[in-house]
Amino acid sequence: MDIKEAVGAADVHEKLIGQGAVPQASTPAELQARIDADLGRYGRIIREKGLKASDYRSLHGSSFHSCRNCCSPSRTTASNCAGFR
Repeated sequence: MDIKEAVGAADVHEKLIGQGAVPQASTPAELQARIDADLGRYGRIIREKGLKASDYRSLHGSSFHSCRNCCSPSRTTASNCAGFR
């Protein structure tokens, strides 16, 4: 069984959802296309807004944030995350 098949399996899919993930089975090429699209989209927003990593660190005390601290499976997007408000 490959990764795409495993993520697509009903039991694995449900377990990932239960952990707050949004499982999407894809090929390596599809994943790379998604990453490239996200980098372009979010990179544009970051440049337009003039955001810097130092802005995030000054608000949160570090450069990392773990949604495990504040998010439940029903609050899985960054915009709903207390660490991003």
